[in-house]
Amino acid sequence: MPTKTPYRAFSLRITPRPFDLMTTAELFSMEGQQVKKRLTVKAVWDTGATHSMITQETAQKLELPVVDTGRVRGVNSSAIADIALLSIGLPNGVLLPDIRVIISTLGGQEDMLIGMDIIRLGDFSIYNANNETLFSFAIPPFPEKIDLAEKSETENRKNGWMGIIPPQWDGV
Repeated sequence: MPTKTPYRAFSLRITPRPFDLMTTAELFSMEGQQVKKRLTVKAVWDTGATHSMITQETAQKLELPVVDTGRVRGVNSSAIADIALLSIGLPNGVLLPDIRVIISTLGGQEDMLIGMDIIRLGDFSIYNANNETLFSFAIPPFPEKIDLAEKSETENRKNGWMGIIPPQWDGV
């Protein structure tokens, strides 16, 4: 049965393999149904973050009003931070309206951190081979899943490694 929503996806090939996954995103502050401000930003995709975040500077450029506050917990810290609402345009052409984002300090060159609140809306994959990373994201998620454990078992059977530890792992 066809999905009621068309699939929208993007993929990004990065050589050499990166330590972070960075794309652009379009951020929109709204006044009612009208776009008040629009800003293209650098966004890092972070599966370790439960919520998406923007910098204070980005919030100021978009003239975002604070709608709430909440506790933000990091690896070694905890703080109260402002929360704003904005609409986010992803590289696959999907517009996500009224997303709650935390306004905070980010650690690098990025203006935004895309967290699991957005990533969990679709399928997210990272493949690394031949010194290249293929990163892709699709919304909505596909009904069929890619199970890497199943795929590795199939490949191991083809290579005659059923129950055998490959020689390069012996003694690890």
